Amino acid sequence: MELVGLIFRKSNEFLGGNGVLIDLMKTFTRLFVLVVALNFTSSAFAREKNALTRTVAAKIISEANQVRNNEVNIGPMQKVDRKLDKSTTAKEGVCVTFIAPVIKNGGRRREVQTRTFFWDNEWGWYLYAIETVRGGEAIEVVSELKGRFEMR
Repeated sequence: MELVGLIFRKSNEFLGGNGVLIDLMKTFTRLFVLVVALNFTSSAFAREKNALTRTVAAKIISEANQVRNNEVNIGPMQKVDRKLDKSTTAKEGVCVTFIAPVIKNGGRRREVQTRTFFWDNEWGWYLYAIETVRGGEAIEVVSELKGRFEMR
């Protein structure tokens, strides 16, 4: 530490002794702190900007369940990690509890259900279901930005 102080003092003497180097170092230090703070703030803002809203959740659920949007009532929403298989865990999903109509035994009845939403830069918020179709399996996706589609 004494060596650094000695270097600063000698450099300061070399530059005319008026503290230019020390002022320059203080300016760079402040600039560095500002850049780090802005980077942290912008990444936190980006995560918050993409937060799942109840309106978006209701829209996607109504499309997935093929019911009217006004028939879906969104309840609690919790951030969760979801185990997809023995070796894969999806991080930062949002589990949504909601009430929506279902058809059972020929009648229509409102039931409490849960679905886990995930985020993708291209799709926005989305739900998916793996289905068995003729010739194998397919993934049915309902997304905020691309709507309903099936991947085979």
